[in-house]
Amino acid sequence: MSDPREHRRWRVEAAASVMDRRPPTPELGAHLASCPECTDTWRRLGGASARLIAAARLLPLDAEPPPGLRNRVLGPRQAAHPDADTAPERGPQPALPPAHALVPEAPSPWFRRITWAGAGAVVGAAAVLALLTFGTPRPVPDRLELTGSALAPSASGSALLQPLGDGSIRVELAISGLPASGVDEFYELWLVGDSGRVSAGTFRSDGSTVNGTFMTAADRAVYPRIGITLEPDDGDPRASDQRVAGSG
Repeated sequence: MSDPREHRRWRVEAAASVMDRRPPTPELGAHLASCPECTDTWRRLGGASARLIAAARLLPLDAEPPPGLRNRVLGPRQAAHPDADTAPERGPQPALPPAHALVPEAPSPWFRRITWAGAGAVVGAAAVLALLTFGTPRPVPDRLELTGSALAPSASGSALLQPLGDGSIRVELAISGLPASGVDEFYELWLVGDSGRVSAGTFRSDGSTVNGTFMTAADRAVYPRIGITLEPDDGDPRASDQRVAGSG
């Protein structure tokens, strides 16, 4: 976009939507469809948010980051913008990097939310290491049977969902009967719940059986079902209404 301020407005709105775990507004969706840069921001923040949420689930409810970590994470930002509303932490302050290394962009609420969440993720990494060191029982995978819709009545298959130790889920997809996707379209795999859906990845089909592995950090308690849609390759991250298969 020609106006940097207008462009930044959409980036902030996209980040807020990701952090609040809500779908984009119609206005934001229309902008994402026409702006590859903001679409890339949306997808990268969505992936980072999912990984942080997965790490946080491994922490005790009263877990706290190590002393001084907040200042090390937010220190460069505060030095560049001393009026930012980030509360100082008690204790000695760490040395700050030189001014040329600081980010010149003005602070925004979603940045502080992402960076401070990153501090919790460091503690989460220690929890993951402990789990890997001492071992945990392997969770039992969940198998969902998939049937085709009116758009693909012969489609059938299954999705095997295997919870992993870091809180993410590996999805093993095996489905046949999907029509071949065109050069300007692809299929998208979704975890679906009453509140919306989360993409687990995309794939194409030549009409033969599809076998693929996908990874997601979505909460199965919130998104218990599987859906597959046929999507136009137009850069729009929203799901189309062309549902071809699902688990019910």
